[in-house]
Amino acid sequence: MALQDINPLGVKLYVLLIVSLVLVWIFSMLRAYAKLIVLKKVSLDDGLMLVSVLIFSTHASISIWGITYASMEAHVDHAQSHYIALYTWFISEVLYAPLSALIRTSIAVFLLRIPPARAYRFIIYANILVVWILCVAYFFLLVFQCNPPSHFYMQVLGQPGSCIAPETIPCATIVHSILSALTDFTLASLPIAIMWNLRLKRRTKIVIAAILGMGFLQVDPCFSMPDRGC
Repeated sequence: MALQDINPLGVKLYVLLIVSLVLVWIFSMLRAYAKLIVLKKVSLDDGLMLVSVLIFSTHASISIWGITYASMEAHVDHAQSHYIALYTWFISEVLYAPLSALIRTSIAVFLLRIPPARAYRFIIYANILVVWILCVAYFFLLVFQCNPPSHFYMQVLGQPGSCIAPETIPCATIVHSILSALTDFTLASLPIAIMWNLRLKRRTKIVIAAILGMGFLQVDPCFSMPDRGC
């Protein structure tokens, strides 16, 4: 099957996932080289980020498989194609919640190493707590949106069951995205406040704060769930 056999939206998502995978692993290898070879020191945030990379790689790979297989309707059984599409969609959704929490926790743990004042540490710990409460609730909502959970992807094969109201997940996704954006904004803003109180040249402060504040550029993995209200 050629790439042009996939529908236009599928092509965009397919390419975006491939590019994201390549970039994630390039930057991960650079980080690993810096920590293992140059600094010879590994910390908790490195471990959390490594787990995040592995989960994202699984998430992206499953999504790519689903896009490719679901686009082969002319070559495979129609029901089987829809089953694979829904199955990969379900797994990708479920992986998104822990992936989101681990990435944000890794950033928060890194900021705790700076070390900030007590007020800043309280804000960071509060953000970690909010992120995990939010993500755990969202995770269980995604897993148990149907009864039994497998009904989400087995319904096209005739499995009996039921699902919650169709608008529930999109609304929950919007709430999750808004609250996640607020925690991202908080964590990305903290380095600026932390650096400003250090005894460094203003130019040095600006450069370091800009680098640490790159969290403003974080792309939410929700891009792979376009029909969920994102």
